Amino acid sequence: PGKMANEKHHRTIIHIDIDCFWAAVAMKEEPDLKSKPLGIQRKHVIATCNYVARQRGVKKMQHLKECLKVCPELITRPRKDMEEYRKISMKILNVVQEETNSTVERQGLDEFYLDVTEKLATEDKRESHHRHSKHRHIGSVCGSEHLYACGCGCTERLRRGSVIASRLRKAIEKKTGFSTSGGIGCSKMAAKLAGSLHKPNQQTTMLPNFLSEFIKSLPVTALPGCGQAISERLAEKFGINLVNELREKLSLKELVAAFGGRTGVSLFQTARGIDVRPVSYPLPQQLRMRDIGAADKPIHALIR
Repeated sequence: PGKMANEKHHRTIIHIDIDCFWAAVAMKEEPDLKSKPLGIQRKHVIATCNYVARQRGVKKMQHLKECLKVCPELITRPRKDMEEYRKISMKILNVVQEETNSTVERQGLDEFYLDVTEKLATEDKRESHHRHSKHRHIGSVCGSEHLYACGCGCTERLRRGSVIASRLRKAIEKKTGFSTSGGIGCSKMAAKLAGSLHKPNQQTTMLPNFLSEFIKSLPVTALPGCGQAISERLAEKFGINLVNELREKLSLKELVAAFGGRTGVSLFQTARGIDVRPVSYPLPQQLRMRDIGAADKPIHALIR
């Protein structure tokens, strides 16, 4: 690995996801619900549920009748006014910013991306008088360091990123009472996918050289920006459902012709584990509109 590897893997990104956010808010108000199957109801649908309910077969965005068939003892609570969730989300965002002093991007109400690349670089300069002792990964690791080794220094940076993520998650729980799951990677896609592997209240690091291998058997909807409309078109027009099929069946030229320059290039790159999207802090108005768009769209549009 040389200059190219160093450029590909130079960032250290952390993804933080509040565990079953709407249900967590209800459980914080009624602690007795923590050990019981709980669903948050929106009209006739269970919009989300706690992990006790999930272990008993309840699924997010499932009709209430279906949920009660698999879990008759399911307890439901109505979804609160979105402004209440927004206020709680902002409190958690403030903790994230205070604890890390890094660029933070909030997605919806319950997800946060942090770019700690500069933070780690500053620590390197401050401690340049001695070598860093070898850190160990905190949490799980996706990919074998022996099989997917990289000489650019990213593995050590990710180890240190996992330490930051662990400290941050502990601070969030201590200051707000909410548990979180975390992912650490060299891109936003890697961090988010890693964080989804072990939940709740756990964290996972994705080794960058393993990412391409990891995603090949996933559905194309796992790729950033590949929503329902694009995935349906890929399936209906090209017979593509999995990431590996996307790699094998369509060239960059064909993807650009089918989906346009921006989307075509994005699909081509992310299918190969390349995600150059920056972590960016949106303006307050943009943030609020993003919340509204994510939280208030129709039920069918929320199904992933």
